[in-house]
Amino acid sequence: MPGHRHAEYCGASSLELIKNYPDRIGYLHLKQINPDVLKKVNEENMTWAAANLAGVMTEPPNGLPDLRAVIEAVEGLNRPIFGIVEQDMYPVAFDVPMPIAKRTRNYLLSCGSRTTVN
Repeated sequence: MPGHRHAEYCGASSLELIKNYPDRIGYLHLKQINPDVLKKVNEENMTWAAANLAGVMTEPPNGLPDLRAVIEAVEGLNRPIFGIVEQDMYPVAFDVPMPIAKRTRNYLLSCGSRTTVN
């Protein structure tokens, strides 16, 4: 399945995609967008590069889609699904990503009964 950020960024619902196309989901590419920044991005017709610099990407659980709901929906498919988490941040200081990664890991571990993080 394409990245959830791609769906939400373009106005689609990740949950609807999971519901309507469950057989097409082989893995999850988990990202979140800041809806307030996305509104500005759309109003100003920003490029992706400008949107990224404006902070359209955000760390979980601060954005869309609701990753807890996404994980619950995917768990409902009753098969193992691999997921990768990414947050676009560039340019970024070297000491910024690791704390975000740790907080994101802890958040994801709280999201589902079968969620594991390696």
